[in-house]
Amino acid sequence: MKKILTILMILMSAVILLSSCKGENGEVTTEAPGSSEVTEPAADDLAIITGGTTEYKLIRPESASTSLTNAFVALRNTINDKYGVKIDLKDDFVMPGAQPAEYEIIIGHTEREESAAAISDIGYNDSIITVIGKKLIISGGNEEAVVRAVEIFIEKYLIGSELKVSSTLCDVTRAEYPKANLTISGVPISDYVIVYGSNYSSMAKEVAHRLGKLTGTIFEVHSEKEEVAEHEISIGASSRFTDKTNYKSSDDFGIFTNATGGHIFINAANKTAVSMACAELCDILTDNDKSEFALSDLEMKYELPASRDYVNDIESLPLHWALDFKTPEWMLDYDEKYAASMNPSGRLMSCAHRGDMVYYPENSIEGIISAIMMGCDMVEIDPRLTKDGVFILLHDATLTRTTNVEEMAGKNGLPSSYSVADWTYEQLMQLNLKTGTGGSSAILTPYKIPTLEEAIKVCANRIFIRLDVKGPDGSDLPFWDFERDIWPLMEKYKSYSNIIYTWHSWFKSNSYKLTDTYREKALALSGKAGIVFIGDQNTLANNNKIIRAHDFNPGIRLFVNFADVNYKTYLKDNKTKLDAYKTKLRTYADVHNGNNESKEFYAELYDAGINYMLVNKALLLCTYIADNFEATPKN
Repeated sequence: MKKILTILMILMSAVILLSSCKGENGEVTTEAPGSSEVTEPAADDLAIITGGTTEYKLIRPESASTSLTNAFVALRNTINDKYGVKIDLKDDFVMPGAQPAEYEIIIGHTEREESAAAISDIGYNDSIITVIGKKLIISGGNEEAVVRAVEIFIEKYLIGSELKVSSTLCDVTRAEYPKANLTISGVPISDYVIVYGSNYSSMAKEVAHRLGKLTGTIFEVHSEKEEVAEHEISIGASSRFTDKTNYKSSDDFGIFTNATGGHIFINAANKTAVSMACAELCDILTDNDKSEFALSDLEMKYELPASRDYVNDIESLPLHWALDFKTPEWMLDYDEKYAASMNPSGRLMSCAHRGDMVYYPENSIEGIISAIMMGCDMVEIDPRLTKDGVFILLHDATLTRTTNVEEMAGKNGLPSSYSVADWTYEQLMQLNLKTGTGGSSAILTPYKIPTLEEAIKVCANRIFIRLDVKGPDGSDLPFWDFERDIWPLMEKYKSYSNIIYTWHSWFKSNSYKLTDTYREKALALSGKAGIVFIGDQNTLANNNKIIRAHDFNPGIRLFVNFADVNYKTYLKDNKTKLDAYKTKLRTYADVHNGNNESKEFYAELYDAGINYMLVNKALLLCTYIADNFEATPKN
């Protein structure tokens, strides 16, 4: 009873204090921290650090993300360096029966009652710096907002020779919420609780994040073991809902409602499809100007259609990663990609190795669409020729690694051979692709081997294509001929600039003269022509000779695979050459190294001058680009 009364008292005092913090969207309502000139503080100010000493401790959540931990440490180090103290950084754990310390700087969403009280009247993207009792609270509606609050506190309040703040301090930075008035069957979205079944907690938090950013709601998120609320969004199989749907494909999902109970239920064929359904619900609620929905507006059942349907309309394919990343509009703009490719010193550009092969099978049309929709600038794909002369996409000369050929060969009139060259296109359509890069342990998918024409169709005026060399065994020539097989498809789909002209050391099918000819045709027809990747001829003199001989907007393709070399050694040994390319050429390299691929890895290569990267982890690179670069201005 005593604890309950204490909590109520804290909340009541917080309401009184926070009532003075209210502001309009985007408005900063603040108790001014003063200037660099030290003034005599009021008697009721909190003296946090005076005379080089402090009784205060920094309190953080016991479980914190890397970004939050970095913010905590930065605050502690800044305080210690500025005031010559050693302020402790502790987590919010308190032994049973014990009481928290009296003097605390509480950062983020801790177990302290003051944490909940501080954010009780702010929105999801809002930041707050306030005082409750003798405690200073630095927080926000979500982790990003907490980090901003820490940055604001360092900039605005760590001034003068002592750290003192008013006991009535309430500094709130408010964001804009275009969906602040969102209702479902007349119920404000803020009345909903997000509930998750076993193994779905991360999805529930992401739904809360996606909806919170636009509505301002700080959702209550808890497991199905908690008491049933009046209005719920229930995610995944749980005791809340019995799903009798017969899902035919691993990509199928459903959004169901209970009109009388005011509940929304999300379930699917598997965990990945549940994530897709969560993204679909968020998009329905937020990707339009509507603010009022009926529960029935949200109901849907999705079944994976035939691939020709999403080849004709790529946006009709829900994507496996859609809940995790919202692609900025500029990253989907082909004109921006073209402008970026013509700017040698511009932003980092991405190439998805065999399409998106993290979430989909390599060289699948679904993986290519996924790469387009996450904002990749280029896909690298592998054309091969079937027995009956159809160009399909497959890396290997055999079907064993990437398909279920071993269980299908020799049955129902199918070839007993595992070689692609022994199968017709129609026969290949009896096979299914395996997840990712395939292999004996890979799961079979509902996806089929695509044709080169399907790939060019979905990529037309959306993304660049690099065609890798695949030829008959023992040949260093590709199956395809540019004039006979590629240019007609470019004409058919009126996409004259997205095929990359590239040379390997063994690439003999095209001549520089042919490239000159078709770039001129492309420029005449569309005003754009594909970028040229000249194979790195090892010396600057050789490369410059080739570049000067042709009217190209060139790039250099480095003959290095960072899966095979120590990249730090390579960057050091080739620094002179890479520096010479900066601001002059797009420098492209194969950097698809599963062990090294990270945002830090990408940053180091970009700083060294490699500004076009072929990667396996396409979504990771796209998120890095979205976070660190801006759209290239278009002419």
